[in-house]
Amino acid sequence: MAKLSLLVLTSASLMIKQYAEQYRKGDLDMTLTELEPDLSLPRIKTYDFIIVGAGTSGCLLAGRLSQYFRVLLLETGGNPPPTVNTFLWSNQFSTDTLINYHFQSKQKHYSLKTGGMLNISQGKMMGGSGSHNKNYYNRGSPYDYDQFASITQDPSWSYLNVIQHFKRFESFNGILLNENQRGYGYDIFSIIFVGFYGTSGPISVTTSSGPTLEMWLAAGRELGFQAADPNAFQIEAFSPMALSTKNSARSSSYTGFIQGVEKTRRNLRVLRYSQVQKVLINGNKIAYGVTYLRHGIPQIDHASREVIISAGAILSPVMLMQSGIGPAKLLNSANIPIVQDLPGVGQNLLDHADVLLKFEIQNPSAAQALYPILSETALQDELVKFQAPLKTGAFSGENVHQAFIVSSRAKRENEGNWPDYHLYFQLDLPTGLETNTTNINMRVEFGRPKSRGCIILNTEAYAAGELDDEKLVTFDLGTFTDPTDIDVLLEGIRLIFSISKTTAFQALDLSRHSVAFVRYLYNGKKDDPLAVVDPELKVLGVSRLRVVDASVLPTSTNANTNAPTLLVAEKAACQILRDYLDPNSDPNLCPLDNPAYFTPFNN
Repeated sequence: MAKLSLLVLTSASLMIKQYAEQYRKGDLDMTLTELEPDLSLPRIKTYDFIIVGAGTSGCLLAGRLSQYFRVLLLETGGNPPPTVNTFLWSNQFSTDTLINYHFQSKQKHYSLKTGGMLNISQGKMMGGSGSHNKNYYNRGSPYDYDQFASITQDPSWSYLNVIQHFKRFESFNGILLNENQRGYGYDIFSIIFVGFYGTSGPISVTTSSGPTLEMWLAAGRELGFQAADPNAFQIEAFSPMALSTKNSARSSSYTGFIQGVEKTRRNLRVLRYSQVQKVLINGNKIAYGVTYLRHGIPQIDHASREVIISAGAILSPVMLMQSGIGPAKLLNSANIPIVQDLPGVGQNLLDHADVLLKFEIQNPSAAQALYPILSETALQDELVKFQAPLKTGAFSGENVHQAFIVSSRAKRENEGNWPDYHLYFQLDLPTGLETNTTNINMRVEFGRPKSRGCIILNTEAYAAGELDDEKLVTFDLGTFTDPTDIDVLLEGIRLIFSISKTTAFQALDLSRHSVAFVRYLYNGKKDDPLAVVDPELKVLGVSRLRVVDASVLPTSTNANTNAPTLLVAEKAACQILRDYLDPNSDPNLCPLDNPAYFTPFNN
């Protein structure tokens, strides 16, 4: 069993590398053939919009805007390897250097066993981190978005207003504990009739309902917590896990918005292995294009309407700095001409740090009942089932659940209805282990930390001509710079131990055998005096330039950031289409909701 398990995971890693290299070589051959007539001189093309980064935000934006305008989408990486079970290959996806960035952060109060050094992984491929993560799909709390509206003084960011954007890109077909919320229901803030879930969008959303769900919900009830659905209107509760998957495969902004239309939509041009160097900005502070290296070959293209930076929480601030937008002192030290002095670029970095506790199931019969594949023959049978066109069996789903909890700190601050930390439960598949054991992982993650960090351009490396993005980034996550975050984390750890001792879990006979520190990255920017973008995500002081990704959110949501990042892009797409198609239209009307309202040209 152990040998076969190791073979499965080793084969997965080799296949990822082979696919990545195959895609790169094929794209290089195509690029050299295309550029050969240019005699190594850039041939400038003009598009309506240039989007820098084809991650979660960039793919959605490109898909939406190219229905109406000419769009160039630039991505440093290539295609993700074929979409597979998110649980089985997630580790290989997130660690492979060919399809991921790997940044390092030096900490003062965290991960001291390793000298404070943390490795941060970010997807470098079409779909970005949405193509390598576990595809947990959580909108966050309604209070998160109402806080965004308060900070920006723009009511369009309130939860009741952003629900329309979530629904537009969702196709929800999962289970619900409260079936009354599937279509319509009364919201918790006012007596109005609203729909909660989208049913026809490009992003498929389902839920995990494995054999451990009832055990998890029962443990929560035993400890005094409700059982409730995670989205619609998040409350303090134990919940199923929502997943952006379809037929056990990832459903990402790449698969939903680009993959199916790229070859047929004439308005859309996607260039992979294209690393943007800077945004071109003229003397009147108007962005008009970008310079980039396509397989190392210098290129220039222009945008007649806007340049949109969607390079992610780490690289978007760095891209602004490289383009002369950021703290004046830092730009001067790198000999970068100052276009706009914005001291807030790279500030207000938030980290979803967490602690992972592993438990081993000591009761073999209980483990066998949860996952009846603890033999080499059974494992082979399950792999065959998963490889079939209609994926079935143990590998086709995930036994993963969650809970949203309000800490004592939040209650003291009159936020008793606003969860601020997040628990995860996951039943490990018995693969990749040297012994036939089944583990349960439980994790506590900060939802709304008070600690803040920052991202800085490595000025010495930049001035020396360094081109590698990983070497141009210096940042500090700032974890535990606010000591009360430690209290919240410890409170969550104590709750995990209480869960492991509930009656619901007694039959498993759990024993804890390891603890690990993990972290999730998140970035945001507050209002004055560190404002970088306005509520419409336009960069302050520079025309025709926006930033559209997780880096623009002023605070973190109490959950995974993929769904909020999709929301940012969807909301921005509607705003941009209104700006250029009919600036005088109703601000609540999105062209995407009424295809007859505007007629896309030459599509």
